Formats: sequence, structure tokens, C-alpha cells
Amino acid sequence: SNVPFAIRDAEVFKNYLHKLYGMPLENIDFLKNATFGEMSQAISRLERLMELDGADNDIVVFYSGHGMPEETTKEPFLIPVDINGTNVSQGIALKNLMKRLSEKPHGRISLIIDACFSGLGKNEPLVGLKGITIKPVNPELGNNMLLLSSSSGNESSVVDQENKHGLFTYQLLKILQETEGNISIQDLYNTLRKDVGINAIKKFDKIQTPAILLGKNLKDKAGEVKIIGH
Repeated sequence: SNVPFAIRDAEVFKNYLHKLYGMPLENIDFLKNATFGEMSQAISRLERLMELDGADNDIVVFYSGHGMPEETTKEPFLIPVDINGTNVSQGIALKNLMKRLSEKPHGRISLIIDACFSGLGKNEPLVGLKGITIKPVNPELGNNMLLLSSSSGNESSVVDQENKHGLFTYQLLKILQETEGNISIQDLYNTLRKDVGINAIKKFDKIQTPAILLGKNLKDKAGEVKIIGH
């Protein structure tokens, strides 16, 4: 199923990493309409780079696209373009991805995901089971890891046709632009939760609540550190 503006979400986020945070383009891997093989290769490449030069360096993973929960375990999966929604377990398990990265040398790992894991999809259900949703379980985080996601529980993630972005991504980019990135994780989340919630109700008559999970080393620092550091 098509996900409107997912590529645009990632392209603009890439530009923000480069222009707002000064991340060299050579340090950014950009995947468009990625297959399972392409995503797996990119993850393995990142792991190798972290093994060689990961200590004290911050890692940022941004994903806009489809997510689905596995029906039995309720664990969330990222769904590459060549994986059918009826074969969720053949996608990228978010739990495994986070575990693999957390085991490599790193400073902080920030995962930012504009996808819902209820099965509703962003524009239409990924499988033909209208009205059937699953509340996914939260994955475990590494100590220096944070996960910021676009919606909670069995909610869907709204597409903002007017601004040509996922609603979550648009509001996130708007906050980062207005603050020039100088905003703590806690303040960013509080603002984002409010802005996404209000716009989802006013524009789309939907409930959408961004969620954040913090590793134990970040919980006491959420009011000080930024979502993207150095």
C-alpha cells in the first residue's frame, strides 16, 4: 500500500540533519522505497561503522512508512516495500534492530519513527481487516537509547495532505526549525504531543498521540539534552 509523502518526510529530515545539525552528507545513508535486503544491508553497514568508530558518536535512525504488529507476539515490525502485510514477521523487527544497535559502541541512539503499529496504516489498512487493530507491545531500549514514535497503542498515524508530510513529521520539523534545534527532549515531546494531538482532532477528527520511550541513562536528563546531539 502506498504511504503518501513518506519519501518527502525522509528527504526533508535528511536536509535538517545536514543543515540544522551540521551532519556531513557522507555520514547519512538515505534509503528510498527500500526492500528488506536493502534495509538489512544498511543496518549491517551501520553496525560495522559503529564497531570501528561508534564510541561517543550519536546515531540517528529516521523511518517513515508502514509498521505492523506481529499478531501473536504483538511486537512491532517495520515493513519494507517487498513485504506483504500478511507476512509481518518477514519485515524488520524493531526489537531486534534496537538490540543490535545498542550492543555496538555508541554515544546516544535516537530512533524517530513516523509509522503506526496497530495495523491501520497511514492512509489505509495494510491488510484487508478493516476495524481489526492490535495494540503493540513496547520494545526494550538500551541505556542510551530513545524511541520517539508518531502514535500510541492502536491509533493510526495521520497524513497531512495540506503540508505534504506525515502529520507527526511535519510538526516535529516545525518545532526543530522554530527552535533551531535548541530544545530539550522533554520540551520537544511535550510540544509535539500537544501540536500533533490538536491538529489531528481539528483537521482530521482523529486521535493521534506521539509516544516516547527513554533508556535509563536518559530519563533523568530529558530536561537537559537534545534529541539530536553532535
